[in-house]
Amino acid sequence: MTSISLFEILVKIIGAIVIAFLGIVIGLFYKGIDRKLAARMQARVGPPIRQPFLDFFKLMIKENIVPENAVPWIFNGAPIMTLVSSITILLYLPVG
Repeated sequence: MTSISLFEILVKIIGAIVIAFLGIVIGLFYKGIDRKLAARMQARVGPPIRQPFLDFFKLMIKENIVPENAVPWIFNGAPIMTLVSSITILLYLPVG
């Protein structure tokens, strides 16, 4: 039996986080290129390539509004639990 060291576990966790981060950045970059090309095909100038990044940052600084009838910890915790479960599933994928 081989024992997995703490270092190997940390490398896999950091690798998964880096892959997720790069996927988000590359996806936003491709979305910017797609919007720019679609505008050019329609003989328009179109938005800058960095527009999806600007939209993302604008979304992150917006105020969080909780409806009156909602339970605040569930309303705010549900997206976090979704993210945690997605990352957990990603960590189970063999990388390398």
